[in-house]
Amino acid sequence: MTHIYFGDKTRFIINVGPQIGYLFNDKQDMSSALAADVEARQSVDPNAPIGVQYSPFDQLNKFDYGIVGGIGMTLQTGVGNFDLEGRYYFGLGDVFESRRSQNAYFGRSAHRLFEAKLTYYIKAK
Repeated sequence: MTHIYFGDKTRFIINVGPQIGYLFNDKQDMSSALAADVEARQSVDPNAPIGVQYSPFDQLNKFDYGIVGGIGMTLQTGVGNFDLEGRYYFGLGDVFESRRSQNAYFGRSAHRLFEAKLTYYIKAK
């Protein structure tokens, strides 16, 4: 990712570039209250959908790629640096099968992410 900044004590930041990601592992937990609710719904209608998961997790595309851009600022002080930044990630790959196949639930299932962060950096000598 390209990281451009300008300024002296207060620096303004521009970030832009590609981003890739890979899902190494996943874990699903369900609270006992939610599990009881799911069982109650399925006893009434066995075909009732549960949540928004349309495909098994083992069918997810584990590789993700896209572009990211953001702006922010860094304030340099005697006690450390403060960094405030906002980013937007636009995924180019689909998580689930898309409408190109007949069994797909989605026309598009790429990630879209807004991110904000506030970071405090401690100066080490």
